[in-house]
Amino acid sequence: MDKKNEVTKHRIIGWLEKNNIKYQEISDPEAIFNIQTKFNNQNIHLFLKKSTLSLIIGTKITVQEEEQKKLRDMDEAKRSDFFWDLKFSFANFAVGFEFEPEKYDKYFEAIFITKKLFFDGLTEEKFLESVNEVTRALMIGLWKLNKEVYGKTSGETPGSPTYNITTGDVDGSIIQVGTSDTTAFIDNSKTNELREIVKLLKEFLQDTSLNGEQKNRLEKEISSIEDETQSGKPKIQKIKECLTNSIEIIKGISDTAPLVLKIGIWLGSLI
Repeated sequence: MDKKNEVTKHRIIGWLEKNNIKYQEISDPEAIFNIQTKFNNQNIHLFLKKSTLSLIIGTKITVQEEEQKKLRDMDEAKRSDFFWDLKFSFANFAVGFEFEPEKYDKYFEAIFITKKLFFDGLTEEKFLESVNEVTRALMIGLWKLNKEVYGKTSGETPGSPTYNITTGDVDGSIIQVGTSDTTAFIDNSKTNELREIVKLLKEFLQDTSLNGEQKNRLEKEISSIEDETQSGKPKIQKIKECLTNSIEIIKGISDTAPLVLKIGIWLGSLI
């Protein structure tokens, strides 16, 4: 590994450690380095491919045979609308995406989500924001698949296991779409951290970048989280939904990356 790539690798590791994000290096013959970390309990890979010499943030959703069959059995017009909805959703996050197989008129086996970063001007803020974009696109993809395949409308993500893959598998993590536990509660030991997150969210209500509608929406999400917390048995499903909606509201404001990371790490610790 040359000096420039070594410096880039150590900068990334330094940013992860600074934000208390656990990581591990993955053996990958097609990459100069491949660092795996987790956001919202889903694997995200940060790697430098030998063929491109640019930093790529990537993940992968794998749809199992049962879900593929449900997609094939869908009404053709409904299936087409769903595919277009997925593509527009990913485009809104400014990430690259690719369906497998390429001809996916009736079903698909996987979705690859990536974002490429160039070394010039790469900062901690830009890096963290890019990781957040890939993570949010991943979560939206999972939720939309669950809604269409299983009729679920909650913000709960699948409780399926994740697996490491290398860049030869197209840069990501395999995440099975499946059923979720909609009755799980948050442990009392996690509520203090949740209150701290709510406190930080409330600070954004004073930000002048938010318009009146956005402030009202954020207040509603914060209020819902507080109601769940005070109930004595806050549901993971509801809290995840509210936190994700909150992220969508504040994502256009500068300096939100540390809070979004804090939320992702907290949600990941619940599993």
